[in-house]
Amino acid sequence: MDVDAAREAIRLQEKLARQRLVPVLRKVAAEGDAHADALIPWLGRAWKRNSGTWGDSDPLGRLKNGAESAFIAAKNWAEGSTLKTSWEEVGKAVRDLQYYPPSLRQVENSHHGDSPYEGVGKPPPFTRRRHTETAVQTLHDHIRELAELLRKPPDGLLVIPRQAHAPRHGNLEEGRLGRLVNEDLAATVNTGSDLSERLAQGNADWSEAHTWIKEAGNLLRVSLGSVAVGLHRMDAAVAACRSPLVADSRLLARAYTVIALSYLNEVQTRMPDYIEASSQQPDPHVSMTFSGGTFIGGQFAARINNVHSAITGMHQEGRIDVAEALRALQQAVMADSMEDERRSDLLDNVEYLAQAAATPPEERNKGISRAALAALTAAAAGGSALSSALDSWGSVLHKLFS
Repeated sequence: MDVDAAREAIRLQEKLARQRLVPVLRKVAAEGDAHADALIPWLGRAWKRNSGTWGDSDPLGRLKNGAESAFIAAKNWAEGSTLKTSWEEVGKAVRDLQYYPPSLRQVENSHHGDSPYEGVGKPPPFTRRRHTETAVQTLHDHIRELAELLRKPPDGLLVIPRQAHAPRHGNLEEGRLGRLVNEDLAATVNTGSDLSERLAQGNADWSEAHTWIKEAGNLLRVSLGSVAVGLHRMDAAVAACRSPLVADSRLLARAYTVIALSYLNEVQTRMPDYIEASSQQPDPHVSMTFSGGTFIGGQFAARINNVHSAITGMHQEGRIDVAEALRALQQAVMADSMEDERRSDLLDNVEYLAQAAATPPEERNKGISRAALAALTAAAAGGSALSSALDSWGSVLHKLFS
C-alpha cells in the first residue's frame, strides 16, 4: 500500500461509515418531527393567563397543561438531555470520530443565537403571552430545521490527511543529539514498517497503530519541535477505528500507518540538514543508515544519501513498494557481515538501482539494471539479511526492470 492507496482506503471507509450513520441520523430526525408535530395543536394558543389578572392589559400567565408537557418534552429532546432517545445512539457512534452531528445550538447560531424558549416552562413559570407564544413557535421551527439538517448526508467523518512533506528547515530541540535522534527515528520506522505488514496480514490490531503513531508524534515533538506538524492530530484520527461505524479497523489503521511512515521517511532524509542547522557536526568517521540504525564507515555516506534521496522522491510520488524494496536492500547490505570492499561493490549496485528506479521508464538502461540486480542476487547467501530482503522484495524490482 502506498500513500495514494492509503488515502483511497480512508475514503472508502469514510463512505461506508457514512452509509451506516445515515439511518441513525434519520431516526433522530423522525423523533424531532414527532415532537414538532406534538407542538402544532398549541401554536398560537399555548398560553393561559393567571387567575385574578382579568383586569390587566398585559397580564402574566403560563403554558396550558397539555402545551407544557409537549413543550418540555420537545425542548429536552432538542437539547439532547432526555435519555433513551436516538441521540444516545448517535453519541456512541460518533464519539471517536472527528465529526459533530447537527444540534440545536447550531440552528440557534444560524439565527444569531435566537432562543426565546429558554426559561419558559421552568419555575417560576409566569410569562407574558407574546413571549410564551413566540417561544413555542420558535422551538417548533428550530426542531423542524434541525430535523432537516439531520436528514442531509453527513461528511467529514474520518480525517483524510493532506499530503504532508517534511519541512526543508528544522532544528533539533535543545539537549537532543542528532545521532541519537537518527537512531530513534530508525527504530520507529522499522517498527512501523513491521506493524504495517502485520496489519495487512491480520496479525495486529488498530490499537497498536494508535500507540505507534502517538509515540512517533511524541518523538518528533520532543526532538524536532515544529517538524512534528506532519503528524499533528494523527493519533486522534486513528482513534476513529474504535467507532462502530468503521467497517474495517485494520485497513483504516494500516492506511494511517502508511501515511505516517511516508512522512517519517522524509524526516529521516532531512535529518542531515536539521543537524547542520542545529550547529551539530556528525562524527567524521561515522555515517548512519537512517532506516537500519547501523553505523557504517564514512566512505559510504555519499552513496547512502543518494539512495535515500531517491527513496524520498519515490515516497513523494506514492511509489511506496519500490521505495521500501530499495530501502530493504540498502539495509541488508549494511547489516550483513562482509569486507568493506565487497560492501562497497554491493552498495554501488543498490545505488544504481535507486537511480534507475527514479529515472523515467523510457530512459532506463534495463540491461545494466538487471545486471546490478543479478549481482545482488548472486551475493545473497542463505540466511543472510540480503537473501531475506530479496525474497521479500525481489519481485517488485524484477517487475520494474523487466
